[in-house]
Amino acid sequence: MFAPLAFLRRSPLPSALVAYAVLRAMVVLGRPAARFPDTAGWLTLTWWGENARLWPVPAVFTLAGSDGMRVAVQYALGTVAWAYLAVTLARASRFPRAIGLATLAVGLSPQVTRWDLAVLSESLGITFSVVAVALTVRIVRRQGSVVVWLAAVSLVGLTRPTQLIVVLACAGVCVVVAVRSRAQRLALPALVLAAVSVWGVALASGNASTSRLNVYTVLANDVATSDERWAWFVEAGMPDVPGARDAVGYDFAGALPDDLAAIVDLPVGQQPPAIVRAGGVALAEWVRDHGVTTLTRWAITHPDDVLIVAADRADAVLSPPNDDFLPLETRTTWPRMIFGPWQVWVGAWVAAVVVAVLRRRAGRDVRAIVAMGTFVAAVYLVTMTYSGIEHPRHGATVAVAVRTVALASVALALPRRNDSDDDVSGDETPRGARGART
Repeated sequence: MFAPLAFLRRSPLPSALVAYAVLRAMVVLGRPAARFPDTAGWLTLTWWGENARLWPVPAVFTLAGSDGMRVAVQYALGTVAWAYLAVTLARASRFPRAIGLATLAVGLSPQVTRWDLAVLSESLGITFSVVAVALTVRIVRRQGSVVVWLAAVSLVGLTRPTQLIVVLACAGVCVVVAVRSRAQRLALPALVLAAVSVWGVALASGNASTSRLNVYTVLANDVATSDERWAWFVEAGMPDVPGARDAVGYDFAGALPDDLAAIVDLPVGQQPPAIVRAGGVALAEWVRDHGVTTLTRWAITHPDDVLIVAADRADAVLSPPNDDFLPLETRTTWPRMIFGPWQVWVGAWVAAVVVAVLRRRAGRDVRAIVAMGTFVAAVYLVTMTYSGIEHPRHGATVAVAVRTVALASVALALPRRNDSDDDVSGDETPRGARGART
């Protein structure tokens, strides 16, 4: 029997899982789905080349068909993912009831469930990350399938270009370790993740219209507000067009001159920031040809600025005080305070690192805990660097990952006392991947 299901037979979680499914259903089912200006991009499925969005979310939306079914699918997948995480962490932890119920409580927070109504990427992005965390714990406990873990990590990385860093980092680690230790068991993960990395980079390159728009928003909201940053970009080759720095707000796509609109090539449904028209053709050509690479060079050479920007937005992004940035017609069934301040969860992660380090023979757990926390921090920094607007929305997956990684880290740091209890049906050998554990 599938190990999590076997564990359910003698755990306190079945009734809690049913309650979770019912309460989450009450939040969104029967409520109208919400569309936004960039929804059109998430409904356009492209597997290769020029694309409106990377394929995982559009693939699910295309299969679902209608908005009502998209809401239902997001609810169903999210419910299964959080149940799977709760059971997985309960199986791994010395305190199964506490860790399982805490996981379900976080998964009922409005900061998680409200996204089911939006025809956007946030609900599925959160779901993919939740499954990836659960599978990582199972891999660390030598209970999971490497193939399934690779699929989950790939979905996380391909949800948004800013999350590709997860796949790239995992591929790099697998390649380095495989070469240094000649570990054949890492050959498959290294090859798969390398292939997914190439695919993801190619898709991100084909997502140029969205990248250009993101550069414009960063210029308007992060660069134009700082004399030092503006001067650096001008020195790096950006045209200092009179009036461009003072442009605020948004314009209308139909009001752009034809030659400018052809260069900018706005994503479907998106309106241009005012800096687009103010900067004219000269700035548009620079953004098209050098915008992303220059922004990347700035981030690499100014890590202190990157950290300052990320720190300034941390409270609003990682612990959003309200949902005014994207109102949705959900029902309230659970207090948002359960989501808790992000500082508390980071503190729990740090404590888990310390406890795991102090345990004997816990090197595998320590590496997993540190790696998960590092990946979350990296995705947050990249997201804040390349996103000039709607930061609480673009950081929604990271905000949830802060909580799920903290919970997973605590479960790994405080394992079940009897090692034989870690797997009620014995140590599983991954199907089709015998000997390919990580």
